[in-house]
Amino acid sequence: MWRMVNHFVLLSVFFPLYASSPKSSYAAVPAAAILKNFSCLPSTFTGLGKSSCTIEFTGTVAAPQTVYLTSTAPVTVPVPKSIVVPKAAAKASFTIKIGASHVARVATLTATANRTTKTATVRLNAYVAKIEPNPSKLTFGAVIVGKSLAKVIVISSIGTAPLKITAIASSRAVFKVSPVPLPLTLAPGKKRELTVTFAPKAAVALTAFVRLTSNASTTPLTIDVKGTGTPSVLSGLSCDRSALRAGAQTDACAVTLTGPATGNLSIHLASNNPAVRVPSSVNVSNGSSFASFIASATWVSTAQTATITASQDRITASFKIQLTQASASLSAQGVAFGNVSVDSTDTQSVSLLSSGTGPITISAIATSGTGFTVSGVTPPLTLDPGDAINALVAFSPMSGGAATGSITVNTNASNGRPLSLALTGTGVLYQVDLSWNAPGTNDPIAGYNVYRSEEGSPSYIIVNDDLVTGTIFVDQTVVNGTFYTYFVEAVDESGASSGPSGAFAIQIP
Repeated sequence: MWRMVNHFVLLSVFFPLYASSPKSSYAAVPAAAILKNFSCLPSTFTGLGKSSCTIEFTGTVAAPQTVYLTSTAPVTVPVPKSIVVPKAAAKASFTIKIGASHVARVATLTATANRTTKTATVRLNAYVAKIEPNPSKLTFGAVIVGKSLAKVIVISSIGTAPLKITAIASSRAVFKVSPVPLPLTLAPGKKRELTVTFAPKAAVALTAFVRLTSNASTTPLTIDVKGTGTPSVLSGLSCDRSALRAGAQTDACAVTLTGPATGNLSIHLASNNPAVRVPSSVNVSNGSSFASFIASATWVSTAQTATITASQDRITASFKIQLTQASASLSAQGVAFGNVSVDSTDTQSVSLLSSGTGPITISAIATSGTGFTVSGVTPPLTLDPGDAINALVAFSPMSGGAATGSITVNTNASNGRPLSLALTGTGVLYQVDLSWNAPGTNDPIAGYNVYRSEEGSPSYIIVNDDLVTGTIFVDQTVVNGTFYTYFVEAVDESGASSGPSGAFAIQIP
């Protein structure tokens, strides 16, 4: 219990007034109009274009005014010899046609009127065609004699002018470029694919180049190509283990050839079961007769078999892997709220973790026990192994005393049982007991009003419903964790209130 003794203090406040004398003003006499500005927009060009130029004076001209114009680039940025600003006008405009420039340059335009000169600039970017191949070199690796392999070269127009390709040729017949309609024009930023096919006729390493003739600054463009004819073929496929626990393991595998590869040889890989993943291909290095790769397994709900297949030029090899059933489970910890003020709410987060080797689906979630609720999870919801989601559990006690409850989560867990989490908390009713001494006065006192404010609020409110006839009051409307300030005013029989007592402050736990 806390006690406070009232002190009634009258405070007065005054506000000073200030005055200022008016400021004086004066009138300005306008000056005669002279040439003020010369500008052209847009002022930067790549290739052909138009620019709007404006001549401005500081004010309207008293008579028609002739402005004389010159350009440092009269061919690509031509201007008229002169332009007339009409009487009573302050500006005049004209349009110029911009030509293309193969080199970057800046043209300076000059306007002169009555010995006053202003300039404007027009920037010309280089208007040139450029070509870029990707890749810049094409490597086919090993291709079996009598077979073929096609690869793509992307030709890009990376200049500022359109690229015009007039000829495409290969230096060797075994590297054939697919026909393209010529001439081929590509606007800046555009691309075109060229398909080159390697069809070796002998087991030998070959080099050549593809030549492109164009209007680019670097013409002709040559792209080196190479490939190797090889007699080596696929002979087998094997893995270290023939059984995997799905969702948790990988398997080391390898393909083998009938002999050392001449150049790099690509072997195609595939799996008939999406639960086992393999690369799309594996390369056997030049001079090697095998290549390794990794097979990885995801979860499966039932035991099953996956077959991995390697293929090269109609020759295939395979290997079978047994997959065991994955388990689904969900784990979490219960929540102990501790003390929570009655008519308030405390919220805590609960992490629901998929702790098995396979996905788990939450089909329903609910709470039991007075004052407990759960949110943040909307079934149905599936979590992959290792994933988690946070549920928000709230405790809102309506009365004092200990409370218990639980969260029940229904899932497809392998053990067939729902997850149950314990909830505990205690409702606490806080109150503030106030008492004060009656003021020494001969006027009859009808009662008292108790005023309260919260931290950060400049205003007070009356917390008693009726006048308090004694000098004791219990405030049962406080909230835990809040800082309050109180004062008391006496009220006489006519309803008039005294000044406030001294303030009393308290922090609710």
